[in-house]
Amino acid sequence: MRPILSPEGMRELEQKAFSRGVSPLLLMEDAARAMAERLFALEKDAKSCAVLCGSGNNGGDGLALARLLLKRGVRAAVFLPKESQTPQALENLRYFEALGGEIRREIPDEWPFDFAVDALFGTGFRGRVRPPYDAWVQALNASGLRVYAVDIPSGLDGETGACGRTEDGLPLCVRADKTFVLGYPKEGLLLGPDRALCGKLIDCPIHLPADEPPTDTYLMEREDLTLLPVRAADAHKGLAGRVLIYAGSKGMAGAAAMAALGALRMGAGLVTVACEEEVLPVVQTLVPNAMCVPIAQALRTPPPHDALAAGCGLGRAEETREKLAALLSLEAGPAVLDADALNMFAQKPFALPKDTLLTPHIGEAARLLGQGTDGVLGDMKGSAAKLSQSTGACVLLKSAASVATDGKEFFVNALSAPALAKGGSGDALCGMTAALLAEQRALHLSWPLHQTAALSSLLLSLCGREAERRFGTRSALTGEVLEQLPAVLNG
Repeated sequence: MRPILSPEGMRELEQKAFSRGVSPLLLMEDAARAMAERLFALEKDAKSCAVLCGSGNNGGDGLALARLLLKRGVRAAVFLPKESQTPQALENLRYFEALGGEIRREIPDEWPFDFAVDALFGTGFRGRVRPPYDAWVQALNASGLRVYAVDIPSGLDGETGACGRTEDGLPLCVRADKTFVLGYPKEGLLLGPDRALCGKLIDCPIHLPADEPPTDTYLMEREDLTLLPVRAADAHKGLAGRVLIYAGSKGMAGAAAMAALGALRMGAGLVTVACEEEVLPVVQTLVPNAMCVPIAQALRTPPPHDALAAGCGLGRAEETREKLAALLSLEAGPAVLDADALNMFAQKPFALPKDTLLTPHIGEAARLLGQGTDGVLGDMKGSAAKLSQSTGACVLLKSAASVATDGKEFFVNALSAPALAKGGSGDALCGMTAALLAEQRALHLSWPLHQTAALSSLLLSLCGREAERRFGTRSALTGEVLEQLPAVLNG
């Protein structure tokens, strides 16, 4: 897990460093050298570049980078819409000019460069890009050059991940092919409606004193898969965890099957699907490794289980809601509620077990919160926290980037996988998460519920990426995504 900082948190960390004698100018040089190393590797054959610099310290980073490129034989032309304002930026401007660096102050008619660097605004930017910078942003986007952003694409809010719009509704923000992440990733790079403008994120470590980063938010990374418990040589199905799934209805049996398949692929020792008798034969045929029982029987005598998953393809009939509420009232272990379970809860809340995880996508979260989807997408962290605090449950808020929280601490899966933009992905994730929770309970392990949810989300994204390599982003089916789980788990 890697700390994610707000822009304010990053400023706090830097100020602590400055108070201990770290030079702001040397820290800027540190950042420039890290970016230059990446550029020399990525643009080995480049002979020229355009560096757009703002008047603040983000522009100072760009000026220091331009100087290092110049010293390596790359013709770096600096475009400076306004004069540098900070001492560090002015120092780097003078150094660049002393070496014969080229300074331009007007938007060129043509861009005869191999690539461009965007250093107009930093992560502290808020609001909408104003003149004269708006014209520069639009000109850079129209240049056709590969664009590398310094810390964040200019025009993107470093906290919300949103940007302003032109009169035509287009993003008024630099479209970066790659963004150099200086130090720690910022929230706006990973969350928010316009995060795709960042392109690929490239880490650029800078050397700050080893203070604990001021944050409550952490990024899940592939290395976190080492958290998964190792199966003992004498493991049996009881120690692998038992999962009970209440899912499926007429015409939606596939949702129950996909949840069961997700739990089985994740390693659950026993999976039992409780459903209406009319869909039971279909589910049994689709997933022969799972057991099936009528929901009426499950309510009378619940099958042994360590975790419950409910909601996938259930429908929203009042009778179904009553059965779900009755099943939850019997629950002693963790419960994962997805899809129609969330929709029924939004219509008419029912009591939730102590260890409940809600897994809404943006639309479901909007219904639960009684607000629009734009508001949820524009504040993923805040929306997830509000939902957790209002229900007493942990929450996994799902989108291209997903946020898991207990209302106080946040884990982010920022690994997008377009192959998952297909019906069935949420059902598979529901089953996978329940399987992990069941295994933990069977082994008497104590993980935070929201951390488990984030790890499951990361696993599904990794599977989605693997499936994309085999089938493409359009054609991969959810079953084929789950088939990649063994490869992902085995590294």
